[in-house]
Amino acid sequence: MSKIYLSRFRIERKEALKHHLASAYALHKLFWQCFPGRPEAKRDFLFRCDNQGAALTILMLSSEMPTQCDWAEWDGTKELDITFNAGTFYWFRLRANPTCRTQASGKLRALTDREELDDWLTRKGKQHGFALRTQSEYSNCHLEQFSKSSDGPVVSLNVVDMGGVLCVTDAAAFGEAFRRGIGRGRAFGCGMLLLKRIEM
Repeated sequence: MSKIYLSRFRIERKEALKHHLASAYALHKLFWQCFPGRPEAKRDFLFRCDNQGAALTILMLSSEMPTQCDWAEWDGTKELDITFNAGTFYWFRLRANPTCRTQASGKLRALTDREELDDWLTRKGKQHGFALRTQSEYSNCHLEQFSKSSDGPVVSLNVVDMGGVLCVTDAAAFGEAFRRGIGRGRAFGCGMLLLKRIEM
């Protein structure tokens, strides 16, 4: 797996208000400032934002070293060179946007009850090279809505925090999932895996 960068920083409340950071889309636009000089580039970073009251705490995973911006307090950037192996266990956390398309209309539907969430996470595991080894926990379930413009359509995110223990079954597929994220809404703060290796 090629090298990637994990950055941690804080945005104080006054800076958040100054930049009108009231939605995941506003954060997404602001974070592009960390990668200047790439007007035609596709998004190649994931982020997770946690509201700590006095500040927003951000974790960002990117394929390029981000530029430090004056609107944030940076705790540093680590260069990661991670190789995953099948059979390895991790404690994981994932903020996801679990949805499915209805057969009748083809529209996206938010998944909210435990059985649906368990099924969604199991399917993602088969797709992305991991299997669950404990019952997953779900919290912070809420609907987030925003528009990209004043007259644009409303975008809805079904935000759910998930956690548990997984085992890597396909190292290559899992590596791609770690780099690119899991599920929909990855441009807006969903899909980033947080991992801690454990022995079982």
